Amino acid sequence: MEDNDSELVLNRLKIASYELIKNLFDSIFSSKYNDYTFYIHNLGGFDYIFILSALSYYNNEYLLVPLIKEDNNLLVSLKISKFVEVNNTGEKRS
Repeated sequence: MEDNDSELVLNRLKIASYELIKNLFDSIFSSKYNDYTFYIHNLGGFDYIFILSALSYYNNEYLLVPLIKEDNNLLVSLKISKFVEVNNTGEKRS
């Protein structure tokens, strides 16, 4: 496999993993779970970096507010919101 082929495969895997994370959060933000609060344990290490990276990939679709300790760069809290547009008929669009 040539370098360009390897890079293409890695980019496809990266996008596929981003889509998996996006689908998870889209499910959480569905109206079925409206007004619920989700707590996820142990976002330490590199886990939160992957989630931030994936959701940041989708530009302005999500609002990400991380709270990181300055002394050791550990994530203390991550608030994730999704922007929802409401049209004239009151119909929601993600």
